[in-house]
Amino acid sequence: MTHKDIYIKFMIEYDKANVTSSYPSLTEYEVATFLDKAYNALIAQKITGNNYRRAGFESDIKSISDLAPLIETRLVSKEVIDEENSVELNTAPNMVYGILP
Repeated sequence: MTHKDIYIKFMIEYDKANVTSSYPSLTEYEVATFLDKAYNALIAQKITGNNYRRAGFESDIKSISDLAPLIETRLVSKEVIDEENSVELNTAPNMVYGILP
């Protein structure tokens, strides 16, 4: 679903709202800001575990599958060494040093 599709669906529901008083007309930018804020709040709920399941991101399969399109996976090689910064690579046995994009 694209951002434009979400905007159209939001405007349809916004127009159908049962409000006895008048409600403000929103510009497209204001709607986008509102939807972005809601989207970020939803992502934060799934990452932190502040949801009705009380499950954090890595312990909840549904959260993982919901956020999978947002996650970029790359293989990190242990052989990547930063010569310029002279980083100590053997600080912990479960540590891998790599350069992320």
